[in-house]
Amino acid sequence: MPPDFLLPFGPFHVVVQHLPIGLLFGVWVLECFARKTEKRINAPLAWLHTALLLATAATIALGIAYQSQGGYGSETDEHRQWGLLFGAGLLAS
Repeated sequence: MPPDFLLPFGPFHVVVQHLPIGLLFGVWVLECFARKTEKRINAPLAWLHTALLLATAATIALGIAYQSQGGYGSETDEHRQWGLLFGAGLLAS
């Protein structure tokens, strides 16, 4: 169960979930650019990785708050599992 202060922000999960997707694409583009030009882009990549991790944590927290409001079937169980796997994958990398 999420903290009470987070519950009103649960519906923003639908908006916030797009941040990690865009940031992941940005990381991918910079990684490809760095390989192609043999230049190191460590500072921007570190910033993007940190922003990606924070945005993913916020998305997971808001998703759990959104689900706790109820009215959803079992389809959210698989959605939650994929979100948690994505977050775990980011932590592992």
